Amino acid sequence: VDDKLASMDRENCTVTLTSGASLPYDILILTPGLQDGNLDRMVPESGCDGAFAPHSESSSAAAEAFIANKVVDDLSARVVVAGTGLGPLAAVQHLLASNVDGNRITLALETSVGDTLETEAIAQRISFELEKAGVDVLNNTQLLGLDVRGQQLQGVQVSLEDGSSQHLGCSCVLSYSSRVVDDNMFRAVNGASLVLDGKIVVDGQFCTTDSRVLAGGSGSKFARRLADRRDLSRFSGRELGTRLFNRVIDIVQGESGSAAGEKLEGGPKQADAFLDPVGSSCVLPGGYHYLHVECVEGPSHARRDGPGVRNLADKELVTDTTASGLCRIRIDHYARVASITMLSLRPIEEPWKLLRLTGLPQSSLNQMSSRFSEGRISDLREFLSSHWSHALVHDRSSLLLAELYELVKDDDDLASKLDSLDVISQASLSGDRRGAVEKSIMSFLTANSDHLASYITTQRAQAMLAVPL
Repeated sequence: VDDKLASMDRENCTVTLTSGASLPYDILILTPGLQDGNLDRMVPESGCDGAFAPHSESSSAAAEAFIANKVVDDLSARVVVAGTGLGPLAAVQHLLASNVDGNRITLALETSVGDTLETEAIAQRISFELEKAGVDVLNNTQLLGLDVRGQQLQGVQVSLEDGSSQHLGCSCVLSYSSRVVDDNMFRAVNGASLVLDGKIVVDGQFCTTDSRVLAGGSGSKFARRLADRRDLSRFSGRELGTRLFNRVIDIVQGESGSAAGEKLEGGPKQADAFLDPVGSSCVLPGGYHYLHVECVEGPSHARRDGPGVRNLADKELVTDTTASGLCRIRIDHYARVASITMLSLRPIEEPWKLLRLTGLPQSSLNQMSSRFSEGRISDLREFLSSHWSHALVHDRSSLLLAELYELVKDDDDLASKLDSLDVISQASLSGDRRGAVEKSIMSFLTANSDHLASYITTQRAQAMLAVPL
């Protein structure tokens, strides 16, 4: 159903869409996205030709068509790109690649290039490319209003770093300002008397004040009474979706022994730690491919002061080569890979593999930290893509790790090592437990041998021995 929510009838468990269609529900899940509400408030009711907030596929397509038809060939047409995050920088690169001269582009950032990008070295490189292209960069600005005459955009008003304001003449503005809940969703939720506090308020189980209505994602937030200030827009959408799904299953299964809509025993509580890493990528000015992957929270079982836990200082590993570009890996005090950042003129192949490696103990990455300290790694990007990493990035590797944890969790010493993301050596395993761990690993490699051809399994070794010399 390609439509938007217009209203909700909680008593009859139905929703009405903007098309007028009505849909019944047993459980309703609201996952509102965020849009640039700042620009929407500035556009007059009569409309404005040239003002875009490219937060959706349709708005991005409209902006691209306008630029192609009315900006590229009109050498007097100027473009203002305003906002925060990677969006404005990626938009400037897209304009430059579309043959819009840099001297016709103004980049008005709410922060600065240095605050947007992960390292100073990357920020300096991109700032140099912006200057070389002739792009006018304004830092610490805010979009204040539009100058519209007869539905045609004539310019924008922005606040400057010193507190003054300036009129910037332009025929097109691309806004990537801070986003708010979609107006249609806001009115529907507010009209249904669900609690709103800028976003849809939920408890630790993602229930609204109506236990039949769940919400999650960037347009929701935890209730203040939980004292949980975590920003849900920072976490993995896949992980949030999985938790919403599990909550639905809990409600459905719980109805056989409780009244419909009754909350699960224990009541609302803080949500568990979010473990999945998140990433962002784009092409930056100069044609640089940028990728940043990071863990948003610490590991769920980590205890800094527990037995066997090593409290280490954060450490950075950095290589910068002509072939691979810059690669920076940050190792945190849990001795895990907390983030991976890359900047390269060469496209970054299979970035999902870096998501799988982020959050793992660095020692499981082929003793990466010690190898780097010994000068045995000259190119981190090539090192991470080597054959040894294939098992770690396999889509079933998380199931193997969970199985290994179950095998050793009843041993306090071994469990504390897993809690601190330390590596368990063969010598620390007793005979029975060692055999169980080896069997589990061998079963994993055998079951997935087609994708892990570089690993020697029992069957593969026997086949190799059977081949005559």
